[in-house]
Amino acid sequence: MNLTQEQKRIRIAEARGRVVQSDGPPDYCLIGLRKGVHQPDDAPVSIPDYFGSVDAIMPAVRELPAAMRSVFLSRLADVLIESGLREISTFDYAAATAEQHAEAFGRTLNLW
Repeated sequence: MNLTQEQKRIRIAEARGRVVQSDGPPDYCLIGLRKGVHQPDDAPVSIPDYFGSVDAIMPAVRELPAAMRSVFLSRLADVLIESGLREISTFDYAAATAEQHAEAFGRTLNLW
C-alpha cells in the first residue's frame, strides 16, 4: 500500500487514539482527545511531525507494549538495512532518524 507521508502521519495519530477531524484541514487532529472520550476544552492542533521530529515519534514508540518492542526493533532493523546499512550496531539504533523510527512504528502496528 503506497501512502503519502501525510497519510502515514494520520494513521500514526489514529493508532495513538487521536481523532482526526474529517471536516477540518487534513493536517489537524484533536490532540489529547482519545477515541470515546470527549472533552469540551480540546482544541484542534497540528498532527505531530512524526517523520521529521524524534521528539514527536519517540513518545509513540515508548507507548508500545513491552511485547511489541522487540517487533519494533526488528522493523527498525529492516528500515536501517533498506537505507543501505550492511551491519547494524547499537549506535545505529540510537542514531536512527525520526523518519526511520516512524516507518518502523507504522510497520510494527501494520498501519501500512
